[in-house]
Amino acid sequence: MFGTVAIGRISTSVALVVGLVVVLVAGTAQPAPSVEVDDPAIGAVSSGGLWTVPGAEPFFFGAPGDIPFLGDFNGDGMRTPGLYRPSTGFAYIRNTLDTGFADLEWFMGIPGDMPLVGDWDGDGVDSFGVFRDGTVFLRNQLSTGVADVAPYSFGIPGDVPFAGDFDGDGTDTVGVHRPTTGQVFMSNSQVTGVADLEFFFGNPGDLFVSGDWDGDSIDTVGVVRPSTDTFFYRNANDQGVADGQFEFDGDLVPVVPAPMAPAPLDASYTVTFTSTWSAATHPTSFPPGPHFSGLVGGSHNDQVTFWEAGQVASPGIESMAETGSQGLLLSEVQTAINAGDAGVAFSGGGISTSPGSVSLSLALSQDYSRATIVSMLAPSPDWFVGVSGLDLFDDGAWIEEATVTLWPYDAGTDSGSSYTSGNQDTNPALPITRIEAGPLGNGVPLGQFVFTLNPPA
Repeated sequence: MFGTVAIGRISTSVALVVGLVVVLVAGTAQPAPSVEVDDPAIGAVSSGGLWTVPGAEPFFFGAPGDIPFLGDFNGDGMRTPGLYRPSTGFAYIRNTLDTGFADLEWFMGIPGDMPLVGDWDGDGVDSFGVFRDGTVFLRNQLSTGVADVAPYSFGIPGDVPFAGDFDGDGTDTVGVHRPTTGQVFMSNSQVTGVADLEFFFGNPGDLFVSGDWDGDSIDTVGVVRPSTDTFFYRNANDQGVADGQFEFDGDLVPVVPAPMAPAPLDASYTVTFTSTWSAATHPTSFPPGPHFSGLVGGSHNDQVTFWEAGQVASPGIESMAETGSQGLLLSEVQTAINAGDAGVAFSGGGISTSPGSVSLSLALSQDYSRATIVSMLAPSPDWFVGVSGLDLFDDGAWIEEATVTLWPYDAGTDSGSSYTSGNQDTNPALPITRIEAGPLGNGVPLGQFVFTLNPPA
């Protein structure tokens, strides 16, 4: 279980203004934080009570003066919203990321306490606690009652608490941020004692959060600097400069969703080639027996290109485009594999009569996440369709689906101008070009490739 968030994860000494719990109150939508795609996913709560959490539509939850947090309250692996009302000591939670009434409410603490949310016993479910001027009270049930963990001392009055799994053992513990100095103190146990970790991070006035920014199952530090609308984070619990930063509206309260699991190293895709080429789409001189040769290509990195418009065709592309043969192109892929620039070769069936469709399974890896696939259009002198170097791993994740519109290309190795032209070798060969004249030049695509990520086995 990874650490919790927002007081339990947000360090601030004043209650935060959010909107609605028992009564749904409309609020003015605030702009969501601007997060660079390579940075950790951060949610936010506006002063109008609008929650913006990655992977969910914006929703309202809370009442003025409540303190927001996120937690996994039912063990389903998803963090959902909660609120602590410091004026009464009541907590409210929902088990879904949407507008609605609290699914559960209970009383713990006294007015002025600060909430803590975390998995105190390692059972995979977050529960509640409060921090009272340097004393920590933790409970393992989401219900009214006394602390299950013997109350203990950590920090001093004025410190702001947070929770997290600071050592990766699956159990959350408590840390404190001293806003007057920027000092951070973390404990890896739930007893009175000195801090296991102590360091400086941030400036006085920063809002402190903790979260698993890099998916290594260890919660580390982050701060929002309202004066510059910037979020800074570090991937180690020690003193040092930030490992990353991104724009974050300082008027919003940050909340940290469950960390994204690292993308698997390998991925399986199915590519479906759907041909629409027909006498209806390309009526000029449409030939008898229209078909496409077997799909062929490979997975590779960005250090190799097997074909590209404006580039002279390799022998493998020439052979594929003129005869539909796969052998020479597969040999070129194998050469790239031997050089460490490609992963696996692809070879599959074609479309015996167009229109039609065919599918092929593809194996990719993060090291070789690009796909190149081609197929000869037949009959033709040297015309083909395909995709070159489509990267299916983007922003740290495998793309779930990608669609490529297929246009006709001339390999530049045969000078024939009609579907059934005799062999007219082009010497020297011309660069590969997209066909924009003749029977295929009417601006209508020939079909599409759809790449679909397969579920993990």
